[in-house]
Amino acid sequence: MTKLFSRNTLAVLVLAFPIAALADVTGTPTLTAGTTLSLDNGLLSSSGSGDITWTGSSIKVANAATDVDLASIAAASSFSGQSGFNDIVSIGKSLISQFSGQFGSYLTTIPITPSVNDILVVKTNGSNYSAALVTAISGGSITLEFYTFTGSSGGGGGGVTPTINAVENNYGAIEPGQPSYGIAPASLFVIYGSGLSSAASSLQSSAAPGLPLTLDQTSISVTVNGVTTQPAIYYASPTQIDAVLPSTTPTGIGTITVTYNNLQSSPAQILVTKSAFGIDTLYGTGSGGIVATIGSSVIVPTASAAPGQAITIWGSGLGADTANDDRTFPMKQDNLNNATVYIGDVQATVTYAGRSQYPGVDQVNVIVPSVSGCGLSVVVVANGLSSNFGTLPVNAGGGVCSDPGSGINGSEIGTLGGQTTVRSGFLALFEDTAPASAAAARSGSMPEAQTFTTRYTADASFTSDTGYSYIGGSSFLSIGSCIVNASSTSTGGGTLTSNGLDAGTPIMLTGGGLSLPIPEFTLGGQTVVGDYLATLTNPLTGGTAYTFTGPGGKDVGKFTATITFPVPLTWTNESSISAVTESQGQLITWTGGASGTYVYISGNSSLSTDLAVSGSFICLAPVSAQQFTIPSYVLLALPTGTGSLGVANYANLSRFTATGLDFGYVFAGVSSSENVTYQ
Repeated sequence: MTKLFSRNTLAVLVLAFPIAALADVTGTPTLTAGTTLSLDNGLLSSSGSGDITWTGSSIKVANAATDVDLASIAAASSFSGQSGFNDIVSIGKSLISQFSGQFGSYLTTIPITPSVNDILVVKTNGSNYSAALVTAISGGSITLEFYTFTGSSGGGGGGVTPTINAVENNYGAIEPGQPSYGIAPASLFVIYGSGLSSAASSLQSSAAPGLPLTLDQTSISVTVNGVTTQPAIYYASPTQIDAVLPSTTPTGIGTITVTYNNLQSSPAQILVTKSAFGIDTLYGTGSGGIVATIGSSVIVPTASAAPGQAITIWGSGLGADTANDDRTFPMKQDNLNNATVYIGDVQATVTYAGRSQYPGVDQVNVIVPSVSGCGLSVVVVANGLSSNFGTLPVNAGGGVCSDPGSGINGSEIGTLGGQTTVRSGFLALFEDTAPASAAAARSGSMPEAQTFTTRYTADASFTSDTGYSYIGGSSFLSIGSCIVNASSTSTGGGTLTSNGLDAGTPIMLTGGGLSLPIPEFTLGGQTVVGDYLATLTNPLTGGTAYTFTGPGGKDVGKFTATITFPVPLTWTNESSISAVTESQGQLITWTGGASGTYVYISGNSSLSTDLAVSGSFICLAPVSAQQFTIPSYVLLALPTGTGSLGVANYANLSRFTATGLDFGYVFAGVSSSENVTYQ
């Protein structure tokens, strides 16, 4: 297949070069009595225009906003002070999603009289969710540190000084602090912040004379090792700029500034690395299905790639190429030979890795190895740094993929991903052996010195999610694959929503001599809609069939689902692992397990010096293999520090149906985890 990118494949170009999502908003404002703060854009007002107003002694919500002080919720009161705020930010989108769909009843318009170190959660007038830490109350004024998870554009323009909040690869969305973070020369990158420009511009053309260095009075300056370069701009808005870092930018730690309307931002740090590839993804989230093509056709679950086929993976960040000016289409296509690609943990043959014809956009041409599945992991390693992890459907002969491990085929994935919302349910039985306490899990003790507790639980969850978020990430990962998820401050491809669905109560579990109700889960005395949990006093029995029976509720109809609990496997080298050396990979061995199923290997770690920087991984292996080596390119994408490592065996997914659900599944598993050090 030719490595040239056809000028006529405009639809593909739109996918290969999306505008990244708009940024989250942060700030540390001080409010005097009568001042109102907009958490959507960080602006202060005395006119009541915004979300929260400080009266001098209390906080009142303004207009349609609602809020809650976490100190008033018993189950959430541990979230306080700077560490609690950092925890919320690090797990932000999932936590805020829970407030949106399940804890919304806590949000009110009642005035709050806060104390220092209290954390407020606010639903803004822009329908975003924000966490605000009270850092000081003095002389009738209050100082906050806030973080708003937003996909809206916010303010900017006028006489506002530009502020830079984050700098990331446009496609990979790997945040600063992560081991794989970096901005490579000649790559397309995004600046998130506020006051960066006036109203959003159109996407600029790279046809001659090329991309502009100044757009709507906005320009960028990067200085590394005493050398200053000026990136060309594709797009600018008040909260986001997409630009191309010149190939002449040296590698190293430097500074970046934005100037708008003759006002310059404070310098922000930028780490320029030789290479740091970001794979473009179909939904712009940095995870899930990747943008890969066969000729001019995009590979999707209903039109899969085939083993032995030549495909092109699109993204940015392979590194400098001074033969091009990084501004003008068409560019000279240089093969930089700087990429190793793994598809389903099998190394693929790379035939070309370098410039496309468009500034900032790279292409990697590979031959698909002999693998099969709807969610095969894909990662590009360049300069020793792993890209973001995505997935690719592969099927013998192409066409609709199939994936027995996930219990779904390509037609269903395509349908679900195209829906505005997906209404799904899962039912599960777990045997989980883990360190006895959270303190033990963080202690760094040798496995043989740890105290473990085994719990048996039955739970269920029924939610309505945005389609693309439902099929993204690890939802449909194929056996033989590994993916990494790193905490990120970017918002991905838009606002993700998750709302609980009422399936009635209680759900009954029978089998193996059991007849047990699974009640609705409660938190702080409040029912969490759509979540059900029961702790079993007797062990679950391998090889035994268990049946869930649902009575039906407001959102989900009656159902019956049966699954056979797997025969437990034994993690045979667990006691020998107390530290994981990331550069060497990690061998996992086991015996037993349910025939024809898979082993779920997972882990997570947090940076020793900054717990807000964290990452996790998942690998799936056939149980019959009896061993699996977690690849070094997976582990090296995790921060060094303390964390956990776990091995589980799950029965293959079993489907069930109920009115009100698009997709229902039931599974059962046995897991064992321990705390380890990643080094």
